[in-house]
Amino acid sequence: MSAKRSATVAVLLCALTLSLVLVVSLLVGVPLAAEDKDVRIAQVAQVAPFDIRGGGGGGAPAPGGTPITTASLPADNPIGRYLLPMGNLRFSGERNIRSWNIFLTREEVSAVQDLRVTYINAITVMPEVSRLTVFINERQVFRSAIASSSSPRTVDIPLPEGLLHAGANVVRFEAEQRHRVVCSVAGTYELWTDIVAARTGLVFSPGVGIGRFQSVDELPAVGFDENGQTTLAVVVPEVLDTAVERQILMLSQALALRGRFIHPVVRLPDTLPEESRPGELVVVMTQNHRLPRELASRLPPGSSHAIVDFVPLRDKSSALLITGGTAGDIDRAIQSIVPRFAADPAAKPEVDMASFYYPEVPFISEGTSISLSQLGVESQEFSGRRFVTTLTLALPADFYSEAYGEAQLLLDAGFATSLLHNSNFIVSVNGNTTVVQPIEVRAGDLWDQMPIRIPLRHFRPGVNTIELEGVFETTEDSICAPGTTISNQPRFALFDSSRLIIPDFGRMGRIPDLGAFSARGFPYWQSTEPLPVFLADRERDTAAAAATLVARVAFGAQRFVTIDIVPSLSSIRQQGALLVGAAAQMPVAVLAQVGLVQDLRAIWSQPSSAPEETVNLGLSDYDSVAERFRTRQSATGNTDLREAWRRGGVAADADTADYQGSERGFSGWVKETFDLSVDDLLPSWKPTLYTPTSGTSLILAQGASPGGTGAWTVMTAGTPAMLSNAIARLTRPELWTRVDGKITVFRMSSDTVKVIMPERTSFVPTRPAELFNLHRVAANWLSENLLVYALTLFAVCILLGASAYALLNQLGRR
Repeated sequence: MSAKRSATVAVLLCALTLSLVLVVSLLVGVPLAAEDKDVRIAQVAQVAPFDIRGGGGGGAPAPGGTPITTASLPADNPIGRYLLPMGNLRFSGERNIRSWNIFLTREEVSAVQDLRVTYINAITVMPEVSRLTVFINERQVFRSAIASSSSPRTVDIPLPEGLLHAGANVVRFEAEQRHRVVCSVAGTYELWTDIVAARTGLVFSPGVGIGRFQSVDELPAVGFDENGQTTLAVVVPEVLDTAVERQILMLSQALALRGRFIHPVVRLPDTLPEESRPGELVVVMTQNHRLPRELASRLPPGSSHAIVDFVPLRDKSSALLITGGTAGDIDRAIQSIVPRFAADPAAKPEVDMASFYYPEVPFISEGTSISLSQLGVESQEFSGRRFVTTLTLALPADFYSEAYGEAQLLLDAGFATSLLHNSNFIVSVNGNTTVVQPIEVRAGDLWDQMPIRIPLRHFRPGVNTIELEGVFETTEDSICAPGTTISNQPRFALFDSSRLIIPDFGRMGRIPDLGAFSARGFPYWQSTEPLPVFLADRERDTAAAAATLVARVAFGAQRFVTIDIVPSLSSIRQQGALLVGAAAQMPVAVLAQVGLVQDLRAIWSQPSSAPEETVNLGLSDYDSVAERFRTRQSATGNTDLREAWRRGGVAADADTADYQGSERGFSGWVKETFDLSVDDLLPSWKPTLYTPTSGTSLILAQGASPGGTGAWTVMTAGTPAMLSNAIARLTRPELWTRVDGKITVFRMSSDTVKVIMPERTSFVPTRPAELFNLHRVAANWLSENLLVYALTLFAVCILLGASAYALLNQLGRR
């Protein structure tokens, strides 16, 4: 009997050991495969990873059954065309979709070999149910488990013949992610997958030249580099003068508009480079007799007219040649590049964000109703805890309804009956939470055109991003039983019949308003007159910085303006102008005119004190601080100290403390009672001069011209080189949308943008006077100036009472 028991125990122990081995191998199998650099990762793509639901997973074969090759490092064949216009792309949360266009020439289409994608994800992402999917021209080319938390994973995806075509091609990335262990909404913020821009793009066949162009219509195919930047290397052999600088600034606009470059950066090398890099267009602009010998030999004998043509560089890529016998010929050559719509002041305003968003961003110039399907949002179900989708639309430069008016989202949606009462629907505009709508549904309830009011407070001229976010929690989430995070039971359904209603809004231009300038070029790009530009010196970096600025603004405005380089300030005192230069060369009167301190040059010339922000306290310093604290604490007991902080904080003296306490008490009462600040009631009408802090890289400032009839916009930095580098960085799309107010301060080391709002603004009418528009403008202005509104209302009441009293005295009984 004991022998039988021993045998049974031995069998059970073997079974238990085998089970433990299987469990351990299943749990650690995928991470072990991810750690092996070459062989194991390729196996992950071919063998389906463990799926707790029993379904298949892993990498999907390319169309036509071609296997997908993967490796931990890129292959020797380099990327010929980068794919991500925004730089590194992060997918956060449980579901994320991003679409945009890339442009190719006919020759490049025939030479494309693979699509290379490199990504890395958070360790919290569960690979068994998380998927990364790539579509090109609405056709799925890649779908794989998201399973690369230890190091970036590179995948080369063969593309079938006929998938790509010359011109625009739509690229869409989708990421579905679920948490390994956490079932809460908070856990969804730990989910992310990064697409690495420097190692994601199109790989061309070896030995095939890329970057060859036949006409200016193919300029959008120049593309961008790994940072989303398109470099325009304009080679000008001669010494810069006002005529050449004028042509550089006009050419930069023409190229940005014709090439549809969202982030153009102009450089001015004085020699012809031997080759071009991905995302770079080499341009040679000079008169015939100044051309380099290797280019002059390609011109027809005796040619003296305007020429716009592509010539090969030593690496067989193309350089754009703009030349002629005279300066007038070069002007005509530049004009031939400008798109027809951009040169027509009467053309309908447009916005071109095709290389950054798909579908096209609609331009809203008046009240309208637009469905989510028109904004690129499809009907969809969602089984996660935090749903996010994004809408984009553009508003005109004279949009003026930030303090008055509301948009409406008429939402068609369905919700699971298991949702808890703390579930809600959130609307954010340009990164600012605007509406939080609780979700209260009964069994079988649907939202049918459910109105959600969206204040226009955070809308701005130019492109606006509206984020719709749903937070859905159930009882199962609080229990978090095994398998809860991978449940595919829908909790929410969004229908594309939902509509966004934008009301009629006020239309009035304002000065200063850098937001309208950066977004749509207001007030310069709306004028038919030449734009005066003052350059503080003849440095190439200064001219390049000015060219980068006007190219980016022209692209946003979708307009081309003629440039007039002015040699002195006396000629532009009565008109608007753009002024660019290092602070040391900028006239003092210019700085004061736009609200900057006059000793800005001295401040920038001082060595940076940024390292001093981290103070290394010695023992004596510590003792001094401790002694002051002990003295203050002994002078006022704990009760007194608490009371002092309650009344307004510990100040340097009693008078200051009493003043701060009374001011804070009044402002706190106003805030709690009326949801207003003292600044709303008592705005400051006295302009102040801004003093930049150490580490500032660039300043954009705007103010009225000395004659008061135009706007001066100033761009300055410490040195010409810093000016050129900082504006190249600031014009990145995610930073450029932050430019606003009367002064924008940019710190390049941390990519921080600080905005100084104006104390007061001047109105600039942009359309004929109309009663309803004037009513909306007046309502918005009074909403921003509450004290004036209250006094006006009080005066009207007094006038009404006096009128009634006088009328009754005349008609009533005596």
